[in-house]
Amino acid sequence: AHGFAFIGQITIETDVVRENNQTYRLGWSEQCKDGSKMGVGSPEYLLLFRKLPSDTSNAYADEPVTKSKDEYTRGQWQIDARAKWNSSGNRLLSSSEIAAWPVDKIAKVFTQRAKDSVYNYAAHVEVANQMDEATKLPASFESLKIPARSENVWDDVVRMRTLNTRQSQSRENQHICPFQLDIVER
Repeated sequence: AHGFAFIGQITIETDVVRENNQTYRLGWSEQCKDGSKMGVGSPEYLLLFRKLPSDTSNAYADEPVTKSKDEYTRGQWQIDARAKWNSSGNRLLSSSEIAAWPVDKIAKVFTQRAKDSVYNYAAHVEVANQMDEATKLPASFESLKIPARSENVWDDVVRMRTLNTRQSQSRENQHICPFQLDIVER
């Protein structure tokens, strides 16, 4: 009705531990009591719309965004358009290597290593278990998060940086949903 057309969506990964702290529907204790009601974390989606051109016979924008084919190659386009990045083959840090790090550095190191390696579920669980045994596995945020392998999935939105948090700190009425400010700013 307003001249916009849907052209895609961006998936925004969420921190399942923080999501549980807000909703109490994904809890580990609840999973252990009755796994039949267990769901998963819910990603968020940013919907992309395009302002339709005044001349729709060729679909080009009134003010096109152009790229030089010398700088933006066909090969780069094929990789970008696919929205899937392959691994370099580097490995995850071993459980003992990660467990040796201070808690405040583990998430950063783990995330960087995970970006450069092939995912291994068993190794991921092993690291989490060893961290838990060493009392280094936080209950308030996800410290061993696997990053997105595509820029089309936002994995760096801070779930706790919300309009509600600011309103709560100012003792104002809170908004009906935890409106993340990182999404709006981006």
